[in-house]
Amino acid sequence: MRYDSLVNFITTSEPIRLPNGDYSDTVEVKLPMWANVSDLGEERVALIFGDVKQKAKVVRLQNQYTEPFDFIEIDGIKYKDTRPKHFRHESVFYVGEVDG
Repeated sequence: MRYDSLVNFITTSEPIRLPNGDYSDTVEVKLPMWANVSDLGEERVALIFGDVKQKAKVVRLQNQYTEPFDFIEIDGIKYKDTRPKHFRHESVFYVGEVDG
């Protein structure tokens, strides 16, 4: 299996109130990782998401990744993690496209 797709694990921070009364901007921290990315079949999409219109992918990492994150970015499109699975030597994420 080839891990030839560069994906970004994105963690966003909430705006905080600064001492002068203003709010800070939301900051996105991107962690790039090499992964094997494939499309999810229509039957499986209907089973997991209940809607075949949803674009879904499977992201496989060669090592375990258990750190918290908000989104996975693949080719500039953000995906939300729905079903993570962690095995002895890899992590698998079933992700669905985020609207907007």
